[in-house]
Amino acid sequence: MRENLTAGENIQAFRVSVRSGLIQRPVCVHMGAAIGHKRIITFPAIRAAEVRIEVTEARGTFHFLSPQ
Repeated sequence: MRENLTAGENIQAFRVSVRSGLIQRPVCVHMGAAIGHKRIITFPAIRAAEVRIEVTEARGTFHFLSPQ
């Protein structure tokens, strides 16, 4: 994940959740603090129907950059 830092580092906390075909509710696989220029996270391989990145705390407006 990458945050656009032209307006400063605004993301303070985030959560990554996945939803598989078997489980209808998203399951949290990672909770973290600042993303900054680039944040690489790892978690066990799972087959997912959906991956959700949710910003849970921010200072002002934030924007993600495209993955590299």
